[in-house]
Amino acid sequence: MAWARLALVPAAVAVNLAFLYVIVRNAPGEAGLLYFPSSLEDIRSLAGVLGVYRQLHPQYVLLLFSSAYLFKQTFAVPGSVFLNVLAGAIFGSHSGFVLCCLLTACGASLCFFLARLVGERAVAAWFPEKLESFKLRLEENKAELPFFLLFLRLFPMSPNWALNMASGVLGVPIHLFFFSVLFGLMPYNYLCVTSGAILSEINDLGDVVSWSNMARCASAALATLLPTLLLRTRKVLKDPSPGEHSDLLPNDQEHAYSSASEQRKEPCDNSTSEDLREEDTFRVPGVVDGKS
Repeated sequence: MAWARLALVPAAVAVNLAFLYVIVRNAPGEAGLLYFPSSLEDIRSLAGVLGVYRQLHPQYVLLLFSSAYLFKQTFAVPGSVFLNVLAGAIFGSHSGFVLCCLLTACGASLCFFLARLVGERAVAAWFPEKLESFKLRLEENKAELPFFLLFLRLFPMSPNWALNMASGVLGVPIHLFFFSVLFGLMPYNYLCVTSGAILSEINDLGDVVSWSNMARCASAALATLLPTLLLRTRKVLKDPSPGEHSDLLPNDQEHAYSSASEQRKEPCDNSTSEDLREEDTFRVPGVVDGKS
């Protein structure tokens, strides 16, 4: 049954590719000019073409970009950085930033539901170690789950595609998942989109995902850990120390033991007294229990 559900993935990919093909074939200009960017030169070329399309057909450009973005996010296709930079070049820094944040959260949620539909067994066949590790971390941080999910998204080295799938099969609440993606990837999306807005000044994509920019994202991720650390510290201060438990334990055991001993002695004492009374009774021949 699980492998039958797994067949839904290529079927969904085929349907989405067919939808994108129809959109591209109905482009207002030459369809061959539209493709997924894979380099900075591709972004510059597409930005020029889509910039002209947007002036004449803004709804078409929005539909094309949104469909391509959701396709990449839903099926974990690498290269979201190219579309984020392209969004800044086409829609500007503010509109492109809001659009990318919403599409990122919606696309990750679609991946979430697709993984849940396929099932844990099928997902575990793809990356069992990552799934098991994420499951253990969810159990450890169950009390501070919103902060933990936000930290994972803010941390630049987290594999977002694996987090999307694992969250779907491990029962992460969808509302926590959606908002952790929406807010957690804002710094990364902002860096990419604002870089696209100044596309003419960028010589290489390494300028967008530089170590300094990644350090800023990591700093934001560490900042989200502060509430978790404060909650855990407060919990430790409230709970009694292990030494106090160990001091109380012998007294409790002694009290329980003495109570049990008294309960065992009571019926024994009663039966003994009755036997003694029976033995002390003088039995005279011809007299039974005091009656002649």
